[in-house]
Amino acid sequence: MGQYFLGHALAVFDRMGAGPTLDDARAGLDWITRTHRTGFTRRDAFSGLSRARLRKVADFDAALRVLEDHGYVRPGPAPAPTGGRPASARWEVHPRAAEAAQPRS
Repeated sequence: MGQYFLGHALAVFDRMGAGPTLDDARAGLDWITRTHRTGFTRRDAFSGLSRARLRKVADFDAALRVLEDHGYVRPGPAPAPTGGRPASARWEVHPRAAEAAQPRS
């Protein structure tokens, strides 16, 4: 019986610390694993995620910091200037991000 309640308790504890930034980070990680990304730009993530979640590209910055802090992504090489609009920042995905994102049983 304890195993039954343990699973529920862990799920509740996981959600207790959740907020909009953490929810955005989870959505971003889900998008990364679902699309098998090895790298992406902020604009790629913005285009791939729901408009209800992100209204502008900068809305994903805090979630990117969470993903970086947890080792799922890291800043990629700086894009070369093209002379026009500044290039969107690149991010590299940890090769084992999809494995790490899976819930443990």
